[in-house]
Amino acid sequence: MEIDQDVEEFRQAQGEWETWDIKIIPYMQHVEDLSKRFKYVEFRYIPRFHNESADALATLASMLPYLVGETPYLLVYGTKAVIPTEVEIPSLRIIVEVEIEDNEWFKTHLEQLTLIDEKLMVAVCHGQLYQQRMTRSNNKKVNFEVGQLILRCILLHHKEAKGMFAPNWKGPYIIRKLLPKGAMFLGDIEGNDPEIAINADAVKWYYV
Repeated sequence: MEIDQDVEEFRQAQGEWETWDIKIIPYMQHVEDLSKRFKYVEFRYIPRFHNESADALATLASMLPYLVGETPYLLVYGTKAVIPTEVEIPSLRIIVEVEIEDNEWFKTHLEQLTLIDEKLMVAVCHGQLYQQRMTRSNNKKVNFEVGQLILRCILLHHKEAKGMFAPNWKGPYIIRKLLPKGAMFLGDIEGNDPEIAINADAVKWYYV
């Protein structure tokens, strides 16, 4: 293998000294990796002014776009773009003109619709599992104590959850008693409401 280099790069490749130039370091590492694959390596010194044409051609070649086999949407979002069903399903006029058989058209688009449903379910399950992992991780770091003020989550079956602008939390409540496995008894700080039992994942700290 023969390598044409300038005098500075020639000395670096021979190991006489190393460069700290960020632009040259990747090039030198690549030369070192390639030299290990050959039994014989010869370095030839070419003055810089004789190598200007080759540098210009190399610069132009690096500016040309190249194919990576993937769409820009996949490179940005990490998944393929899903074409809406309305675009994939042709109208009755197109089916008649192209003379598409019903069985062939039905089988093709049924497979595509099935794949869309599968990808949708995978995305939904992934989001739910991610939320569960984040909730469990956060709950491990939260410790409640008796007498502490907290807010109670308003669930969908509660009467407070009715309406478009219904609040998500109610309180504050005071912790009366802690039970094993994350359960607790809550009471109204004014003493109006009776004690209620609730799980720790449905409450959060109340900040005054």
